[in-house]
Amino acid sequence: MRMGIESGTSPWRVEGIEDAGVMDAEFFEPSEDDYKTLAQRWVSISSLVRTDYGYVLDQSMEDLDYLQKVIDDGRIDAQDPFTMECLGVAFGRVMATNEEGMDWWVVVDDYGRDLVSAITRRRCSWMRFT
Repeated sequence: MRMGIESGTSPWRVEGIEDAGVMDAEFFEPSEDDYKTLAQRWVSISSLVRTDYGYVLDQSMEDLDYLQKVIDDGRIDAQDPFTMECLGVAFGRVMATNEEGMDWWVVVDDYGRDLVSAITRRRCSWMRFT
């Protein structure tokens, strides 16, 4: 069991958001492959930050300063989906570590299937990273 959400095959269903003019979405716990994807993205951005700035990302709020430097210094291509995903994963890890109730989820909605950082058991509280 993770973050107070019961594990199992049934999705966490977001209900009642149609009234807000937002699409319907289903949330699932990430699979082992999803976690591998997150880890690969994390290793990529961590290596860049360590090589370029001598700082080791540790999922603290201080990481945000270095992630901002990566953007400000033009160290990533904002048009490249992979590098933007890496940046998003680093941001998501900081948020999941420092914000109570935030964790990784898979959301399936009108845009498809995406890994997102979301606040558990709340409606419409997720962040896509690309």
